[in-house]
Amino acid sequence: MKTVLITRPHQQAKELAQFLENAKFRTFIEPLFAVEKLPISKISLPISAAIITSANACDAVINSNLSKNIKIFSVGKKTSQKLFEAGFKNIVFSGENSAESLQNLIADEAGKILYFHGSVMSVNFAKKFKNVENIFAYKTHEMKNFSPELLQFSHQKSFHYILLFSQNSAEIFFKLAEKHNLLEYFKASQILVLSEKILIRAKEIGFKKVKIFTEIPILKKFYD
Repeated sequence: MKTVLITRPHQQAKELAQFLENAKFRTFIEPLFAVEKLPISKISLPISAAIITSANACDAVINSNLSKNIKIFSVGKKTSQKLFEAGFKNIVFSGENSAESLQNLIADEAGKILYFHGSVMSVNFAKKFKNVENIFAYKTHEMKNFSPELLQFSHQKSFHYILLFSQNSAEIFFKLAEKHNLLEYFKASQILVLSEKILIRAKEIGFKKVKIFTEIPILKKFYD
């Protein structure tokens, strides 16, 4: 049985973990950061569209009093799942599961756009587009150590796949692996990432075996 390390907070990882376990994989969830949601004021001004690049921003969009018909630019269906469930209908997806691939779509939107983001941004849309305003929706607090459970597991078995969901996650994971002297241990594992941009960054950091999720049929099925 192949073992998959999912580097997401438990709440976000559980659906993927269950999907993989149903497909006869063993899963291990190891969050690399904690998420602190921030209070968001109700928005009453005319807004043309919103941007989200993380599922962590969905609650902020839902609580901001935006129309359910507003256009929302999102990096993917799974990222936007909570918005669909809340009744938002007009969600436009990027082609590559990355913030960078949203830029061409956003460039064609003339009205006011709100970007709901966290404390780490791979793309600051407000700096690139005059009609975009940043809304600070959540903070991330990175873990200072791997969990005792992961450290114990590393003495017994190895991971076939390690899933990394952002450039920030790749950097934190490498830092913690280096801190705990586990870089050699993870060397045999296949690193899987959500987009080409994360793949490039993961290789820059020092990971050698890196592929995109869609190259693995079971993950492609989950994210399609």
